[in-house]
Amino acid sequence: MMNKIICLIWKRTIWTAAALAVFVLPCVAFAASDGAAGTSAPGNALEPKSREAVAPETALPAVSVPDAIYPGQAFLVRVCGKGLESVSFIWLAKTLTVPARVDGAEGVSEILLPVPYEEKTGRTAILRMRVMANGAIMNMKRTIPIRYKKYPEQSLSVDSRFVKLNKKDLERSKRERAETLTVLNAFTPERFWSLPFQRSVPGTLRSGVSSHFGLRRVFNGEPRSHHRGLDLRASQGTPIRACADGTVVIAADHFFSGNVVYIDHGQGVVTMYAHMSRIAAEPGQKVKAGEIIGYVGDTGRVTGPHLHLGLSVQGISVDVLPFLEKDRPSSSRAKRRGASVNAGSGENRPVASGAPATGTDISHSAASEPARSAPGGN
Repeated sequence: MMNKIICLIWKRTIWTAAALAVFVLPCVAFAASDGAAGTSAPGNALEPKSREAVAPETALPAVSVPDAIYPGQAFLVRVCGKGLESVSFIWLAKTLTVPARVDGAEGVSEILLPVPYEEKTGRTAILRMRVMANGAIMNMKRTIPIRYKKYPEQSLSVDSRFVKLNKKDLERSKRERAETLTVLNAFTPERFWSLPFQRSVPGTLRSGVSSHFGLRRVFNGEPRSHHRGLDLRASQGTPIRACADGTVVIAADHFFSGNVVYIDHGQGVVTMYAHMSRIAAEPGQKVKAGEIIGYVGDTGRVTGPHLHLGLSVQGISVDVLPFLEKDRPSSSRAKRRGASVNAGSGENRPVASGAPATGTDISHSAASEPARSAPGGN
């Protein structure tokens, strides 16, 4: 009798073990593997839907973005990692793909992205990235706060012809605007620019600026569009030099800008040089940073000679000041006073008192940029 009981217990033990092997263990293994696929390195946000596309041996690339971004400013994004092949940046409803370049043992993709001047602050923007590395695809994202930036206001009394355009001038400005929009919204993966940008005319970033980007203009009591460039003091005939390598895409006489040159530096980065007395470049010409492309003048709608330097990133006008070379102290006295200016901060600094007066723009096209979507938020 005892032997029959032992035999029955033994059979039940075998059946129980078999059931565990068939039904329970595979579930545990599946749960463990699913959890491992969703892990990521600290500080990296990995989209849940992309987990199955990541090879186990592929480490997440490092992504560098600023702590905050500001309306009317552009910012640099850098992605790097071993085996990095390309990054598609999704921003302002556009997808911009940048191939990686080799930097030592890693691949690096960098891009400049804009924040529209009209963008609302006190919220969070979302930058999405589709990263290709070691044959695997990863969907990553970063959230960046948009902070408030104050721009000054300027009231001017001017001739009414500078404010109200006749039909002929209005039609001309519309044609020229359409031409420039085509150029400003072009995107090529190849990059020719590097930071910082070289100075286009001699001078400092403090006393050499007559009008900052973002300045809100009021002409004869009528509010106008904000200033879309940086006005640099320079005398008539001063040589104007390219900020970076690139290709001249426009060299023409425009209604508002006078004699103007646009240079495409690749990856949606375009610089503009307006009001020249004479143009020294032609469309299609390849130029190097520091190469003379024209001479300072007062053509177009201005009050006097100066250089209007503009920067467009992905079709959006942004402040070029943060990307220009920093000032170098010219004397021991300047060094003692700490007169060197850090252009990287992007702050709008007042023009130094007693600085020589120079011309400024009367008016530029108020609708020079296309409709766009917000960077996103949560």
